[in-house]
Amino acid sequence: MNRKRKTDLRCLLLVLPLLAGLFSQTMARAEASESTSTSRVLDIGAAEVRQYISAGLAAATEQNFNVVVGENIEVPQDVLQSVKDSGTTLALHTGNGMAFSITRDNVTKAMLNSGLDLRVVVGEDIIPQELTAQKTANALLFKEIGMTSRSAFGGVVNMHWALGSENGGKFANLYHYNEVSGQLEYVSAYVIHGDGQAMFPIVNGANYLVTVTNIKPNERMVPAGGKYVAVKGDTLSGIANRYGISLREVLNLNPEIRDPNILRIGQSIRVQ
Repeated sequence: MNRKRKTDLRCLLLVLPLLAGLFSQTMARAEASESTSTSRVLDIGAAEVRQYISAGLAAATEQNFNVVVGENIEVPQDVLQSVKDSGTTLALHTGNGMAFSITRDNVTKAMLNSGLDLRVVVGEDIIPQELTAQKTANALLFKEIGMTSRSAFGGVVNMHWALGSENGGKFANLYHYNEVSGQLEYVSAYVIHGDGQAMFPIVNGANYLVTVTNIKPNERMVPAGGKYVAVKGDTLSGIANRYGISLREVLNLNPEIRDPNILRIGQSIRVQ
């Protein structure tokens, strides 16, 4: 892609590609760039943006391909196919401290059949205040995110947060708002990197709460919907340990598993 083409896309589509290597460095630059503009909101499904991202993925020499797209994120099948074919991680930045990333290993047939709806709103009062008050009483900071879709992704998407280098080594905690029970469920914990970055794997659209605490909350983790979706490197025993149950309990909850040593990426494992 020549320089004129790049300039046209930046001006016409308000997309900022960042072809730097490390994801955390890109998050910082993306947030700084976004703070200078209030108009970087677009639909990633726009034809020229899709072509640009697909071409960039195919030509990328770095591990990550980063794009600031705003909160209106819908990822079509052809872009997901490009992720799978190129082997490059696609990182989609909202410009307000969070991003989603999609890796080659996590692109499933279900995603390729339907695409991904990752439209979000980051703000306050997304979740009932009486619930957030319970979880944030001892928190150093918290973030709320509302997702337009409530559907399962058919695989894993990683949610990234820039939580401040001053919080390095502390715990970032992810809660899922269960609209049926009206409760916040503890989904995942992550030790924040020294540069302030945290990452959570999620498998469906929902309203989420992220808190930062000095110690890990004494709460049992429950994946959204009671099911965990396997990612590269997972084992059944590791999943069991993560959710405080035995391997035998996992096998009892998943009678279709005949060999506990065989686990597919994207396989849904009931843990509740």
